[in-house]
Amino acid sequence: MNRRCDANRGFTIVEILVVISIIAVLLGLLLPALSGVKKRSRKVQEINAIRQVGIAWNLYANANNEAALPGYLETAVQDYWKVGYEYPDGTTIPPAPGYGAGGRNIAGPWTWRLLPNMDYNHEMVHGYRDESDWDLLQMAGEGNEIARHPAFGYNAYYVGGWWEMVMVDFSGTAIPRYRFYNARADLNGDGTIGPDEYASVVARSIPQIRRSSELVIFCSSAELPPMTAVQYHKLEDNVPGSHLVVPPFLAEAPQWMTAGAGAGFGPGHGPGGVIPVPGSGGPSTLEVVANTSAPIGRYTGNVAVLYADGHSDSQAPGTLVDQRKWINIADQGAFQHQ
Repeated sequence: MNRRCDANRGFTIVEILVVISIIAVLLGLLLPALSGVKKRSRKVQEINAIRQVGIAWNLYANANNEAALPGYLETAVQDYWKVGYEYPDGTTIPPAPGYGAGGRNIAGPWTWRLLPNMDYNHEMVHGYRDESDWDLLQMAGEGNEIARHPAFGYNAYYVGGWWEMVMVDFSGTAIPRYRFYNARADLNGDGTIGPDEYASVVARSIPQIRRSSELVIFCSSAELPPMTAVQYHKLEDNVPGSHLVVPPFLAEAPQWMTAGAGAGFGPGHGPGGVIPVPGSGGPSTLEVVANTSAPIGRYTGNVAVLYADGHSDSQAPGTLVDQRKWINIADQGAFQHQ
């Protein structure tokens, strides 16, 4: 009696297709999870990197009588003060044509001034770059790119100060001054700015900072064009960074706002006659008014932030619309000055 033996029977085409379909479904479920794990891992690395930048910032203050690192030094100020910063090989970075001339004032931003305190570890400030980008950096001039496009922007206008040469009399004498050195604000709370209400809006030294756990020193940032809406979930992780970051208002001029529930631009004063209106909930869009350097969220959509007391964390962009996080003396979230 013959019996068909099924022991060696192979898979049918239908069975193979079913198995392939199951594998495809499993991969479809697994890959986003793996991508999310990778992004969270890179966010942890970013937070660690900004913490190291904060340590270097404090080392600078410790070596300079508690002075806050200057936010930016225009080339004429470098010449006037006869300061010199060095590349890793010990050669001095010379003052170059000003910031407006191609942005090649390499010693102007914070980057090359703090790198010696980080053993010139470029990854601490350029870790967002893909490996393929490094060849492009070499072609473009690595020193300039590292200076201008680190991962983290410095709150340079309001911590340390943006230094430039200013005429002080009709004789043509110029001396270094930081912007907003003679700022005026509503100090008595009467709703108007009086002629004698001069405010020290720039924190020049560490002891001046009174809310160190709230004041932003560095955060992930990028240069963004005016009148654009940047959707955070579509922002590339390797978008070129900026050495600078500015608050929603720079003096009285609106700069940017995160758009969420109830957010947007309302009628007011300033360029374009608009002012940012804070929103609530989880904003996913950055509205840009002026050509500016604004906070961005790499990897997870949240912004890597370092505060004056040295702690760092990952913040939802909407939490950074509060001016008290940027200006030491700000007494309200919508603080402005002249």
